Amino acid sequence: VDEKGWMYVLTWERAAGGNYYWYDVFDETGIYTARIALNRMPQLWAGNRLYTLDRDASGSATLTRHRFEWKWR
Repeated sequence: VDEKGWMYVLTWERAAGGNYYWYDVFDETGIYTARIALNRMPQLWAGNRLYTLDRDASGSATLTRHRFEWKWR
């Protein structure tokens, strides 16, 4: 859940290519809003930014920040 109350739900359904999983997005009232494909487990959603923690084969961790821009049709 992000700071606006939006919920991001992992579906376990793989997107094309097999490296990404689909997440269903619901707004603060519980209305289904979007579906996004991510290849990392979200750690934090804040200010239209997604923070993920990635580990390499040696166990070293990297924190990555992704910017999201929502476009409504």
